[in-house]
Amino acid sequence: MCKGNKKWVAVYLRTSVKNTNSTFELQETLCRSYVVDNYPEFDVRVYKDAASGTNQEQLDKMMSDIKFNKIEAVSNG
Repeated sequence: MCKGNKKWVAVYLRTSVKNTNSTFELQETLCRSYVVDNYPEFDVRVYKDAASGTNQEQLDKMMSDIKFNKIEAVSNG
């Protein structure tokens, strides 16, 4: 899963507002910038869930990737 010698850091995004695209874009930009600025040795993998009831498909995917060592760290940006 890694590109070369880089490691993956997960960023999990979830929003409950109606205009999820712009909210996700802002969250993702801020989180990516934080990781790049503070942990340049990591590549970013983004998981996104729009809040609609109990939909957490991407959260479950991220947790599975962590379990199988595909993710090195999780950022809270």
